[in-house]
Amino acid sequence: MSGDLDLEQRYRRVLRLLEYDRPTRQEIASVVALAARLYLGGAGTPRRYFTWGQAVRLAVLAVVLVHATQGLAGLALLTWRRHLAGWFPALPASLAGPVPGGAWPAVMNAVDCVWIVIFVALVLGHRQTARVVAALAVSVDLVFLLQAQFAGLLLRPFGAWTSWFLFDFALVLGMAAFHRDAPPAARRPWLLALPGYFLLVPVPVLVIQATGNQA
Repeated sequence: MSGDLDLEQRYRRVLRLLEYDRPTRQEIASVVALAARLYLGGAGTPRRYFTWGQAVRLAVLAVVLVHATQGLAGLALLTWRRHLAGWFPALPASLAGPVPGGAWPAVMNAVDCVWIVIFVALVLGHRQTARVVAALAVSVDLVFLLQAQFAGLLLRPFGAWTSWFLFDFALVLGMAAFHRDAPPAARRPWLLALPGYFLLVPVPVLVIQATGNQA
């Protein structure tokens, strides 16, 4: 604890040098990145910071896994609807429905699938790629949400905005825990988790829906 306080005091003395000028954006970003490495600790940091960092990293991976699974489910359903794979049985008419047209549905389907790339990038250690692509994905979601808000299409605006802040915006911020000092993720379990979770959750739901509609 005393070492952490000493480090904080040393940085406070250094930051006093900036009192007569404004730091640039690059300098601010550098300080923020340093704070992330300290408080979302990696190897060699105090135990409580390392524990906190590991908790954030696990939470981020879990939420990105859910996003990626939704992307897989959407891709599978779209393939099923368009009969692009011969081994898919035909969907019942009540479940199939029309394939949405226009630009926005296609963009949102693409964004959902992009989360698969983000998840794999995080697991494989390509943290910068994952952060950039995730920031672009949540920005598209924000534009879509704003458009739906102004058009009066949101049935539950509070829930939609809460979901975006918690599972999109906060998720990108949480990716700061994946810094150069952070330990790598366990690749094999996480990579196996994606198809495993997909087979355990979305696929049974689609099959149950299809079976129920045929009954």
